[in-house]
Amino acid sequence: MRKTRALLVAVLLSLGPFVPLAMAQGTYTQVDFPGALATYAFDIDSAGDVVGYYQDASQNSHGFLLSGGTFSTIEEPNSDTSYAFGINDNGQIVGAHRIVGGSIFYGFVYDVATGAFTDFSYPESHFTLATAINNAGVVVGYASVPNGSRFIGFELNGGTFLTIQPHAIGSVSVNGINDSGDVVGYVFPHPPASSFVFNITYHRILGSVEGAQAYGINNANAISGTYFPGRIAEAGFVYDHGSLQELQFPAATTTLGFGINDLGQVTGAFFDQSNAVHGFLWTPPADAAEK
Repeated sequence: MRKTRALLVAVLLSLGPFVPLAMAQGTYTQVDFPGALATYAFDIDSAGDVVGYYQDASQNSHGFLLSGGTFSTIEEPNSDTSYAFGINDNGQIVGAHRIVGGSIFYGFVYDVATGAFTDFSYPESHFTLATAINNAGVVVGYASVPNGSRFIGFELNGGTFLTIQPHAIGSVSVNGINDSGDVVGYVFPHPPASSFVFNITYHRILGSVEGAQAYGINNANAISGTYFPGRIAEAGFVYDHGSLQELQFPAATTTLGFGINDLGQVTGAFFDQSNAVHGFLWTPPADAAEK
């Protein structure tokens, strides 16, 4: 059943013309699925378990879980393409997959303990992608509209869909949710993208930052993502209470920031000098928690 929340107030707020910027210190750890052509690390839980997807030698994509130093492929037996995008602290993973020989992408929730997949599809959509799940089991993501001309965001709570559409036109990518129900994402095409936080009303964030794409939000309301810092190549970022920190994997040509956990650890991907794609984990310096 589809449910659309009627917003009495839809407020777009800008942070103003200036956001303090600092190059983030901390530790970068490369993440590569064994034998993969490319690895994208998309989210991380409080225990440090990482989910994402990798491309095999045939350039087919498969979801993965990295837990305790061990990689596992996350994919239903009848799928030929899969992506894992989000994980919560209860061992639930969300993503999307395509049935062998089919053209429709379904969202899924995977339970690590039981090995069970639960598929779902946004009503009348041919493309449903689940991007994040909080500890209450609320899922967010985005899907194609019936005519396939653009994407709309959604929240799935107890089997009921809520449409998230902060702008009358354009596509919406909803990418992260915390335990308070705060949702982040962005409106595109880009550049420039327009990032937002949604709860009861919409709040535009990072209005002065070129092409900002919000992907993750933790329970301290720190936001992670990707932006264009005044040059062609993209960089990751952490936006935390008015401070913007840039993430650049050492010697990378491009760095993409994705998920963030409550310890402030960020997952992402980077392109090396030969244009190969690797996942990464960024851990903030020890004194960051004391600030």
